[in-house]
Amino acid sequence: MGRSLSLTLKLLHGSAIPAGARITPARKLEVWLGDAGDASRTSELFELHQAAAAADWLTAMAVRRHPKSDIARVHQLVGRAAAAVAQLAGDRWGRL
Repeated sequence: MGRSLSLTLKLLHGSAIPAGARITPARKLEVWLGDAGDASRTSELFELHQAAAAADWLTAMAVRRHPKSDIARVHQLVGRAAAAVAQLAGDRWGRL
């Protein structure tokens, strides 16, 4: 199950990170990070059924561009937790 695009946008907005999404006239899902007039604004196009991939892309961009934001801290915490679980699972398999 993938990340929710609407939840990701709410988290970004809650961290005061400008981001958005729209369906283009060509029936693509466009997502962006940054303000419209900002030279550093970045965007990406996805197929309509790729909303989870779009949410993942937004999260990755936000973590890279705003490393001290709440969303970046949560992302890093989840990554550390996943690594710890993998380590524990590896240790258990090694003892069997």
